[in-house]
Amino acid sequence: MVKLSDRQFAGLIDEIACALASELPVEAAMRRLQKRRMGRVGTAAGRIADRLERGQSIEDAVGEVASPMTAQVSAAIEASGRGGDVRMVSRLAQQLRRRDRFAGATRIAYFYPLLLAVIAYVTTIKVVVPLVLKNEGRDFQWSPWLVAMCGWLNQNVWMVPIVAGLLGLLIWGALRARNALPRHSRLSLFFYSLADQIMNDVPEEEAIQRAAKLSGDAALQSIKHPSLSASAIAKLIGQSSELADIDGDELALSFSLNDSASSSTALREPSILVARLYYLGARHAESSRRRAYFWSQLMPRVAMVVVGCGFVFTYAWWVIGPVYREVAQW
Repeated sequence: MVKLSDRQFAGLIDEIACALASELPVEAAMRRLQKRRMGRVGTAAGRIADRLERGQSIEDAVGEVASPMTAQVSAAIEASGRGGDVRMVSRLAQQLRRRDRFAGATRIAYFYPLLLAVIAYVTTIKVVVPLVLKNEGRDFQWSPWLVAMCGWLNQNVWMVPIVAGLLGLLIWGALRARNALPRHSRLSLFFYSLADQIMNDVPEEEAIQRAAKLSGDAALQSIKHPSLSASAIAKLIGQSSELADIDGDELALSFSLNDSASSSTALREPSILVARLYYLGARHAESSRRRAYFWSQLMPRVAMVVVGCGFVFTYAWWVIGPVYREVAQW
């Protein structure tokens, strides 16, 4: 298996989606990509083409890529082949690109608060500690807690960096282990893909199962014999505020089965249900964007203010303040 980054995998998925939309052989598209791209992308494309030439399906051949999203991409390709719509595949590629941009923006955004923290610690060790310990009880009266802290830091200079480094490694490992998408992103993919399949007259149970697999949500995948009237699915659909043009009674009617027919979604009123699903998908996508803004932009700015202003205030009040107050009495 070939390990690809989110951005690299998104490019590979786009090639597959273009081939499916154009009704061209996917193995030929993979061979062209293998010739155009070097490195892991070209290797992955070549191995996928080899699998396809051996008679494997596209969704099985994509399993050659080692990525947390491989199973979801396979589900999207399978659903697209059933419904004839490649939007689900393209939507996953967009999700991978957003996750890659979020990871990059987060790393850059948190670099500056960490840099400020390092500068503050080095300044404390090189300036504050010698100033306090050399003048203790002689020229200036420092606060007892400041003297005790400086004495401890003087004896354990490397303790704080070691603890901070270990804590950073634990946080980094925990974030790396979380391969699944955030909940709002998973629900957005679920509702969008379910709406796409209902529009293409895919049977209800099959559409829900594939949408759940595409979203990567374990709770949705664990539902046996799912239907739109099932309590778990109906609860998710009913969690949003009503649209202006969607009445609750009409939504209930869209869930009800025709007495003289089977439970196929083709026998329901599709327009209300599809509009509802697209709305829910957009609503969860917006919540996902707000979450990304909170962690990649707002929190780093708050951290910069807290670290920078906190160090300046502490240094001015408890270190420089006693010096000025003593000088004022001369």
